[in-house]
Amino acid sequence: MVSRGMCLNCNMAGHFARDCPYRQPSFSQQPNGFRSPSFLPLPPPSIHSTPGSSQAPLLALPPPSPPSVSQSSNGNSNQAIVPTHPLWKLNQDKLDRVYEFMASELEARQEAIREKEKLLKEEEERTKVKEAEEKALRKLKERQDFQERISNTVGSKINDACELFLGKSDTALAAGERRGSREQARTRTDNDAEERLQKQIEQLRMDNEAIRKHMEELARAIKLSTAGAKRPSGGVCIASPPEAPPRGRPRVMGVGTPTSQDFQKLLKAYNQVKEGKRTADLEVQALKERFERAIDKLVRQEQTPHSNFSRRMNDATDDDELEQQDRQDEALDNLILRPSPPKRTSGRLAMKAAMAERADFLKETRKHLKRLKKQGLQLLCNREGITFVTCDQAINDIAEHWASLAFGPL
Repeated sequence: MVSRGMCLNCNMAGHFARDCPYRQPSFSQQPNGFRSPSFLPLPPPSIHSTPGSSQAPLLALPPPSPPSVSQSSNGNSNQAIVPTHPLWKLNQDKLDRVYEFMASELEARQEAIREKEKLLKEEEERTKVKEAEEKALRKLKERQDFQERISNTVGSKINDACELFLGKSDTALAAGERRGSREQARTRTDNDAEERLQKQIEQLRMDNEAIRKHMEELARAIKLSTAGAKRPSGGVCIASPPEAPPRGRPRVMGVGTPTSQDFQKLLKAYNQVKEGKRTADLEVQALKERFERAIDKLVRQEQTPHSNFSRRMNDATDDDELEQQDRQDEALDNLILRPSPPKRTSGRLAMKAAMAERADFLKETRKHLKRLKKQGLQLLCNREGITFVTCDQAINDIAEHWASLAFGPL
């Protein structure tokens, strides 16, 4: 039995069967169809050998002897020995070629990448050089302009000094002042003319917009009028043969198209409704203002007992036309709201009527107080000695206080 890691041919360690030096590249063909090895097989180990000698490596094996003449004569003498290469070497060669191809492709790709990076760097360097040149030219131009301005300024100052020294500066100054005044007047005139032109352009633009809107309205009105004046196509051409109406039923007539007169009537009715709504809004606003003035005047008074509530409201509004009605309302209030002793009624009915009157008074008072704002409620609370927390609480407390004054405590 061959141990692990040993050669299958020579039973030696350190190499495999494909690398065995005793392996023959070919086998001779026997007449019976079997190939015999070209070297003699190794002799089997001796039975009488010692255990130490059986475990030692076979390093003293003789080299394979060449085939004898008798053995070669038994075989086919015409067949030549063809050396064969191991399959692993062929695979290794293929792998080497594939690796070389991939390495060359990778090298070419890396070379292309390096060339591209080199071109980009050169382009960036050229761009930087160009920008630096432009910056230098710009600085040079600015410096030249600055030198020219300085030279012009210095030259003008020197000329002015020379003219002043020679006595010619007065005339030059006067001429310069006249020239400056003329330029200012011309500039002011140009500005005024420009402003007038701008105003005229704005006015023309507004007029154009108004004319355009007016033309659109006229076109819309003409379109509506022409649409109303045209006869319906159903009365001119027959799209389908007429059908006889069923017997015993009235024939249904079509609804006509509204004309421009109908639109005018509708527009007139709409304007009337709009005017009526505006008048109603004005009346409501006037009534609100009147009621607010009345409430403010009531707030300025010390107390407002229920018996003269209507009279004080009318006095606050300063309306003389309703004086007669105020007296009737006051008398009615005195008759209705002022509790009167029951006549021939039981105590339960009298108490019930008083509670109903008190509830009506509280309801009416709360309704009037809810129209006041927070400031008016605070003034009433301060006058009546009530602590103001919220609007609802103040309304309830003031109503209860006035009810206790008018009807007495419960």
